[in-house]
Amino acid sequence: MADVETEHVLSGDGTRIAFDRRGAGPVLVLVDGVLSERRTGPMRPLAVHLATAFTVVTYDRRGRGESTDATGDVRGYAVERELDDLRSLLEAVLDGARDVALHGASTGGLLALHAVGAGLPVRSVSLVEPPFGACATVGAGFVGRLTHLLDQGRRADVVTTFQRAVGVPEELALAGGPAFAPHAPTVVYDCVLTSALTPDLLRGVQVPALVVESTTTGGRVARWTAAAVAALPRGEHVALAGVWHGVPDADLARTLTAFHRR
Repeated sequence: MADVETEHVLSGDGTRIAFDRRGAGPVLVLVDGVLSERRTGPMRPLAVHLATAFTVVTYDRRGRGESTDATGDVRGYAVERELDDLRSLLEAVLDGARDVALHGASTGGLLALHAVGAGLPVRSVSLVEPPFGACATVGAGFVGRLTHLLDQGRRADVVTTFQRAVGVPEELALAGGPAFAPHAPTVVYDCVLTSALTPDLLRGVQVPALVVESTTTGGRVARWTAAAVAALPRGEHVALAGVWHGVPDADLARTLTAFHRR
């Protein structure tokens, strides 16, 4: 898989956002979910498949990969900071186009919906299993629990606690804690943006929205996904054969291409 040149853009608070672009055609920006980054997460191989039909942009959300993070203490995080990041990125990649398509995986899909609600120039949005309402469902004070663990320096426990709460299979949760510990503050970020996505905001998303679900996932993630489909005025749903919380890149790329290019 050939590498592409890393580019950077500055967000409003001074955070430096790293991004790549490949391919040619309408701009499609891929938004990673919790704990993922552009070089090692699921978006990189997906981008290769999509680059035959789009100019595909992948980026590191703040506090991940090669992007910096001017948030400081996690208590200073607000969704608006990540919307500023995305707004700055779109200004850098639009290249004369009027708008972009957004695709988000998991909580990245929720950030994409926030972007539409904030009026960013988005013509269509697609999502893989967006956990609409997840952090509220697992109980009041969940963000506070995670923040307390961070204050104690228990980063791996932040990751494991979050993954267990949202239904990650136990063997994956146990392995994920130590592996993703450096990204633990961003778990709090994603819980904040998840809790901030209200039914009213979803009802205000007036662009075409495709929600993709894996036939394997099931459980509470499937219920959260269904809630998002029901709340989106122009929401469409497709189920693809896959693994827990994911579908094969080639199948997903064909589905996204058909949706975003119609």
